[in-house]
Amino acid sequence: MKAIVNKSDVQRAFKNLDLLEKEIAHFGGIAAKKAAGEYASLVRSGIGTQATPMFVKTPWKLLSEIWKKAKTAYEDKFWIETGGIYRNVKTKVISQLEYFAGLIKADDPEAFERAMRNEYGFGLGPERPLFRPAIDFFTKKAGDYRQIKKNTMIWKEFKSVVVKAIRKVYGR
Repeated sequence: MKAIVNKSDVQRAFKNLDLLEKEIAHFGGIAAKKAAGEYASLVRSGIGTQATPMFVKTPWKLLSEIWKKAKTAYEDKFWIETGGIYRNVKTKVISQLEYFAGLIKADDPEAFERAMRNEYGFGLGPERPLFRPAIDFFTKKAGDYRQIKKNTMIWKEFKSVVVKAIRKVYGR
């Protein structure tokens, strides 16, 4: 059997592969940005949580009595402590496919320190983690690394990346 390959078809195929790679990176970046935003939003939703709404399953421990007293004894302190952490939990672009979501020490060292005390219980009663439960909400341990849980919004977004790229390049 003998096959004849047209040179222009080969060039078009390679051009489409290059376009496909760019589109996968583009849609992958969008998915990574959405994932970082979802994580940061979930962390912010746990700040100052005093009661769990019956219709929402949250990963947060309720505020302990020690924390409630500390946060409500001086109303101004409650808002300063909570607001500083809340304002500083954000996303940051690292590269086209990498985003950071969390609290950066350099942005506000005092808020970072309060978040660490909150996360690990240094000095203000028992620990009340915000960041670890949010990670556990979206991912599961898989050996030495973490894997996105199936059927979450983030998983669906990443799953659709290649399909979107193929449709954009090949129009299907």
